Amino acid sequence: MSSVAGFHASEIVVSVRPVKIQAKDEAVIGTIGGAALGGIAASSIGGGRGRALATVAGAIAGGVIGKKVEEKVDQIDALELEIRKNSGEHIVVVQKADPSLQPGRSVRMVQSGDRINVGVLN
Repeated sequence: MSSVAGFHASEIVVSVRPVKIQAKDEAVIGTIGGAALGGIAASSIGGGRGRALATVAGAIAGGVIGKKVEEKVDQIDALELEIRKNSGEHIVVVQKADPSLQPGRSVRMVQSGDRINVGVLN
């Protein structure tokens, strides 16, 4: 079948693999929050120049840890779908998890710009 206005007729899911995708692109809140907490915690170490160095080191370490924590929290379950198009070509699409997307199922793909959404045909 052919493609009409961004809609691709029935294709088949060949394989499904669970993956995680990042819900957001930047972990700004975790980085800033972690840096602040790390700086505060480290500021009680030492005195004078040692305290200043400990505060800077604590802020950097806190920022790195805070960013990693936020990135992990913002991950969502997704599926990597290998789909055989009617032309015989195979493509891979990654999208939010949907338990109805299983190997052997007929699906339709709707394309909008650079995004493709896959849904099961009833």
